[in-house]
Amino acid sequence: MEWIPSDQLEDITPLVKGGISTVYIATWKRGAILDFNESKQEFVYSGSQKVVLKSLNSPDNPYEMIFNEAKKFVQIRSGDIVNAYGITKIKTPDDHFAIVMNYFSDGNLRDYLIKNQTTLSLKDRIFAIWRICLALSNIHQQDLIHCNLHSRNILLYTNRCLLSGLGSCRPVNNESADKLYGAVPYMAPELLKYKKYSKSTDIYGLGVLIWEIFAISQPFDYIPNSYQLAREIVCGLKLQMVPVIPNKIQSLIYECMDADPLKRPTIEQVLDTIKNLYKEIYESQDLITEYEKKKSYYSPSKIVVKPYTPAVHKSSIIDLNEKIL
Repeated sequence: MEWIPSDQLEDITPLVKGGISTVYIATWKRGAILDFNESKQEFVYSGSQKVVLKSLNSPDNPYEMIFNEAKKFVQIRSGDIVNAYGITKIKTPDDHFAIVMNYFSDGNLRDYLIKNQTTLSLKDRIFAIWRICLALSNIHQQDLIHCNLHSRNILLYTNRCLLSGLGSCRPVNNESADKLYGAVPYMAPELLKYKKYSKSTDIYGLGVLIWEIFAISQPFDYIPNSYQLAREIVCGLKLQMVPVIPNKIQSLIYECMDADPLKRPTIEQVLDTIKNLYKEIYESQDLITEYEKKKSYYSPSKIVVKPYTPAVHKSSIIDLNEKIL
């Protein structure tokens, strides 16, 4: 992690604006440090490369939030988590600080699922879940909670999933929050009601992600209002299981999204289940046969759905107060 002078960045172009952050794409002229030349006593750089800049628009001390997120990147080093190169200041009227990260040409998981929905195999989907679980396991092993799992926080590089959004991570002994930050469809009912994060609330969000990887559609996209959706989740609303999902994976989703957080599996238990499913794919064709049979029977062309405009629930600061109680 290093300070990257703003004059090292050129062609800065806004890419997407989320609930409290703006993402830019840019060219880093010098590039990342690759090695250190002992004989010349100097660093070896990659040269010009594309990077992503993430700045925060939050009214709640965005500078502190950026530096806290940078600390998390240093603390959590994993091959399954997005790499951050450093911090810079973007030349804008507000001179926002930003984290400089890898550029991912394959985009986020949500867009990737839509683009490849007809070509992704069962093995591809389970492999994606495996990589996400490995990243979350790394976070939980350090007694941290991610707090903001959703498909737009999963980025892809050569078809490999990497977890981002570390700015929302918090220690397990700091579970209470005045306000919630995240995407409501992935929030556990007890989180929405009591505003307390836990490893179990992460597992709930993981269950929603697993559902989405198979269902392709966005969770609860028929309810456009986040506060209405939060209220319904607290009152017991559950995701409708998509028939194409293999039975064993349906069972895992139900376990992860159990209304009782104490009954949800740990991330290590989820990893064991996914590992066994992956092993089953290689040792037997039963799981693949079940999936292909369901997929052919429940293909989109055979299902008539009442037209509607899907809602998009992005990460944002959710100040629920008394609205859902």
